[in-house]
Amino acid sequence: MSEITDEAYRRAVDLLDKAATPHGFVASPAFDHYAVVWARDALISSLGGLAVGTPKLVTAVAATLDTLSSHASALGCPTLFLGCSSSPT
Repeated sequence: MSEITDEAYRRAVDLLDKAATPHGFVASPAFDHYAVVWARDALISSLGGLAVGTPKLVTAVAATLDTLSSHASALGCPTLFLGCSSSPT
């Protein structure tokens, strides 16, 4: 990989690490109003987390799926977003 690609990869992994919470991936750890689990954003982040494959990110993927599935409707439709009481770790 090139130096630019390597730097982009490092930054992406760092952002995934910051967005990983006990409830799953939050949309943005930098802004309080986005420190919630948005279904679309969290699931896209989960793809990256699985590609990287570190234990922390894989755990965040599982937490994302658990959080979304535990709040699904009776028909299985996921909620769009969930406010979480804990801040990103």
